[in-house]
Amino acid sequence: MTKICPKCKKEFIQKNKRAIYCSRHCQSNRRYTLAWWYKKKYNITLEQFEQMKLSQNNCCAICGKPLKDGRGSNIDHNHESGRIRGVLCHKCNTALGLLDDNVLLVDGMKNYLQKWA
Repeated sequence: MTKICPKCKKEFIQKNKRAIYCSRHCQSNRRYTLAWWYKKKYNITLEQFEQMKLSQNNCCAICGKPLKDGRGSNIDHNHESGRIRGVLCHKCNTALGLLDDNVLLVDGMKNYLQKWA
């Protein structure tokens, strides 16, 4: 299957389904990659993402720990509506996903931990 590289605009043969760029050179621009991903998946710009982080003092919206650059900062969103809720660290984002965004499960875990504290 042929595809157009979003960075250099050249046509290339896609060797696997996940290939986005024509070469490692085009792929190496991480900031461009993030901008493309945020626009495609969440319909926001990289600048809007950076503003979200700033509004949270560059900290996770759940645990309050400083956010790491790159994969350490995750956009949390409602999987049904697509509405963005905030920016989370990797651990909090994973935990929320494993709990299926279920408030009753979160309450149950909280009660369990308090019982054994």
